Amino acid sequence: MENREFQVLCNNIRNFLNNLTTELKSININEQNINLSENHLNTITSIREKLRSYQPKLLELSDRADRICRASSTAALTMNQIFMTHSSQLDINDSVNTPVFTGYDHQNQLSINQNEINNLQTETIGSKAKRQLNEFRNEFNEINQQITEKVFDSIDRITLWKLRRYYGVPEKAVNIIWNSYDGFNCKIVHGRQLTDTFDVNTGVRQGC
Repeated sequence: MENREFQVLCNNIRNFLNNLTTELKSININEQNINLSENHLNTITSIREKLRSYQPKLLELSDRADRICRASSTAALTMNQIFMTHSSQLDINDSVNTPVFTGYDHQNQLSINQNEINNLQTETIGSKAKRQLNEFRNEFNEINQQITEKVFDSIDRITLWKLRRYYGVPEKAVNIIWNSYDGFNCKIVHGRQLTDTFDVNTGVRQGC
C-alpha cells in the first residue's frame, strides 16, 4: 500500500516537473535577443512560485521513501532470521541423517541463496524509492539553477528598473542602482587565460 501511494506521488511530481521544464524551454534567449523580456520574467516568476509550492510534495516523498526503506529492512531481517533458522536445522539434519553427495556444496548453496534474498530486497524496494527521491531532488535543483541563470544572466535591465518603480522603490534608489551599472565591464577566464575587458549590457549582479 505504501509503495503504491509512493509511486502515485512520483507520477504527480514527474508530470509537474515535465510541465515546468516545458515552460522554461518556451523562454527563448538567443544571441540576437539576449534580453529577458517582461513577459519572460513573469513566466519565470510563476515557475519559481510553482516550484516553491511543490516543495512540501518533495518532503512528503522523502517521508514515504523512509517508511518504505524501514519496511523493506524489517522484511529483509525477518526473512534472514527465518532463513538462518531453517539453514541451521538443515545442517543438523544433514549431519545426522543425510549422506554426503559428491559434487554438491551445501554451504556454498546456502550462501548463494542468502545473496539472492538480500539482492531481491535491496534492489527492488528500498533502493528504488531512494533513487527516485534523489532523482527528483536533482531535477528540482537543476530547474532552480536554470531559473537563476536566466534571471541573473539575461534580464533586460530596463525591465528591471520598471519593475522596481512598479513595486514602489523610490526613484532616487533606482537611479543609484542604475548608475552603478553604467559602463559596467568585466573579464572572464577562458581556456585558463583572462580575456580582454568587455562591456556587460544584460543581467544583474547577484546580491545587488
